[in-house]
Amino acid sequence: MGNAPKRVVIISDTHCGHQTGLTPPEWQAVPTDIDTQLNQKLSKYRAESWERYKKDVESLRDQRIDCLIANGDLIDGRAERAGGLETLHLDRNTQAKMAVRCIEVWDPKRVFILRGTDYHTGHHEQWEDVIRDILQYKGIETKIGDHDWIDVNGFVFDCKHHIGGSQVPHGRFTAAAREELWNVLWNEAGLAPRGDMIVRSHVHYHVGGWRCSGKRKIWFLTTPGLQGWTRYGGKRCSGTVDWGFLAFDIDAAGEIARWHDRRHVIQSNIAQVHKV
Repeated sequence: MGNAPKRVVIISDTHCGHQTGLTPPEWQAVPTDIDTQLNQKLSKYRAESWERYKKDVESLRDQRIDCLIANGDLIDGRAERAGGLETLHLDRNTQAKMAVRCIEVWDPKRVFILRGTDYHTGHHEQWEDVIRDILQYKGIETKIGDHDWIDVNGFVFDCKHHIGGSQVPHGRFTAAAREELWNVLWNEAGLAPRGDMIVRSHVHYHVGGWRCSGKRKIWFLTTPGLQGWTRYGGKRCSGTVDWGFLAFDIDAAGEIARWHDRRHVIQSNIAQVHKV
């Protein structure tokens, strides 16, 4: 058991409180017969996405989760720009409790929270602090930061929420690769640890790659998100989104023993054609 790989789970962009955010059952609104077709579809989506998430959690619980990284935008916030039109639960205390539930189902040994977008998590407050405090009250060791380096058996995850997005497919790779180069330069200046995997989120799509640096293989990627499509995205964005999360088993030698890619298509989130 002493030489067993350590398991790291990385989730992000749960956007708890949004109509398509990750929503534990106790906060899921049940549609009525008079609800619009859209509300009924959203209710179905929330139930389906949580069941998918819970099944994936259970599939990785064959060993204790050594480290869970929550890489930003855990709550959706006040949604001022949208007038709250896409909000399921506006109270950010409620949203924080939902986020805690999304984390604690893992029963992790320790949690690292990365701060997300101010628009979602507070321009003047720090709602991630509330999530951390609740988790620590429940006995889960939790650290919070803006940009953290997490050493797992000598394998270093360089984690931060923000990264630039792209509206062209090939541009998505460029931003992730650029973050890896900046890590090289910060490390060269003696200002930051060298990362083995550069992890960014925020853009809700999973892309990345690796390159060789001498004998080392350096990974860089953006994570999938755990929020479904939004009205904002439907009106303004063109690119595809990825729903899910990632997990890694890091062996005693500091190598990736197994990569768990948990990305899914949530059936009730698929666009439908209108027939005449």
